[in-house]
Amino acid sequence: MSVLDIPLRKILQLFYAEHKLRRSILKDDIRLDLKKEAGGTRSQGGDFYLPFWSDVKKHISDIADLNELTAARMESNRNFKRLYPLLRDGVLDLLNEKLRWSNEPLEIVPQSVHGSLKIEELGGLIRIRDAIHARVREKYTRVVYPYFSEEPALTDEGGRLGLWAMQQALKKLDPNDMRIIDPLRRAFFSPEMTPLRGDEEMVFHERYRSLIKEWERLKGE
Repeated sequence: MSVLDIPLRKILQLFYAEHKLRRSILKDDIRLDLKKEAGGTRSQGGDFYLPFWSDVKKHISDIADLNELTAARMESNRNFKRLYPLLRDGVLDLLNEKLRWSNEPLEIVPQSVHGSLKIEELGGLIRIRDAIHARVREKYTRVVYPYFSEEPALTDEGGRLGLWAMQQALKKLDPNDMRIIDPLRRAFFSPEMTPLRGDEEMVFHERYRSLIKEWERLKGE
């Protein structure tokens, strides 16, 4: 991760993280940049949450049960034992109470959804990768993107900024189908539940500009 080429979920975390946490994340990013410049790699062993999100897709597709998949993940890797059960419970609650809205079976679209939002004036790229594109028969579709961070919780403003970014990056899809979930808090954001106010672009740019300035300042220390 670099703040100039960053996943949406990470930039939302940095926008709202307390100063100490944000500084720690940014300093780790700078350290990895320096490591890469010295001939090394930025790799930190893969995305911790990727296996879980892959299992969520299987569950939605009725290929396998998320409870069983999570148990297998925890058995194979002790690093998953603390957070994966919490994520599992949050996702299952959201699917049952807020995302499904119907007793009809979900059918997952074979391709995941990817997109990028380029902030020209700031030289930044916000990446959206592996969002779930699901549909209920042919009646309606949902594009679901996860926010996984333990801290901070995603605020209503953060949900609106995230939805705005998704709508800008995924132009070929219906903006009203966009959803962001925060499984650890069992929170759910949609254009209907968290309507955009019209100032999201301005607020996003202001917060991003401030974040880049802090990142540049830390690089000079």
